[in-house]
Order: sequence, then C-alpha cells, then structure tokens
Amino acid sequence: MVRYFTLVNGTGGKYDEPFFCFNSLAEVTSVAERFHDYHGVPKYSDLLHTWPEHKQFYVFADYMIHLFAYAIRLDAGASSTHPVYVLCGGEYRPIAESFTEFLALYKRDSAVLYMGDEEPDE
Repeated sequence: MVRYFTLVNGTGGKYDEPFFCFNSLAEVTSVAERFHDYHGVPKYSDLLHTWPEHKQFYVFADYMIHLFAYAIRLDAGASSTHPVYVLCGGEYRPIAESFTEFLALYKRDSAVLYMGDEEPDE
C-alpha cells in the first residue's frame, strides 16, 4: 500500500471507467471519521453500531459514489495482516487478506468487490 501511495496516490477525486474512486493518502480516514454522520443511502453510520472492529479500519476507496466502500485494517499493533473489507450501509464483509490481493480482485472485476461470491473459475 505504501508503494501504491508513492506511485499513484489515488484518482484525484475522479471515478475511473468501472466507477471506482481511490483516495489519496491525505483523504484516507477511519470508518468512524468518514461515516459518523452519514445518514444517506446506504446508511453507513450503522457500521458504528454493528461492527465492533470499525475503529481499526480506514476507508481508501469507494464504488459508484459510496454504493460500496472499501476499508483496510491499519492498527498500531504488530499485526502482520491487513485485511480489506467491503462495506455497504451497516453490512461489512472481508474480501482480501491484503491491499495487494484487493488490487488483484479489482483488476479482474471480481464479484467479491460488490459483496457477491467468487466465481468458480476466478
């Protein structure tokens, strides 16, 4: 992820062709900070009540103007894993074990990115 921010650093607030927007490093914020007063549709503020681990996750991208958001676990502990979750309103689901694995899903436009199931041949 450090290499990504060094080389690319987001999409400049613009959505790409598949309609993903990646945040710059300065725009990456905690789930709590990003969604504490978000009461639109989907209602992401519900995450703060339904997801006990939300304080360790940081939003780095979204799809179709927040239809889905993507967050990675970044904490001060010595954890060697940094899982990525897809978020939609009060729902959340792990989709990748790392940012690199997330990018592989993005590259092949995996259904997992949209809370779908992985295709058998993927």
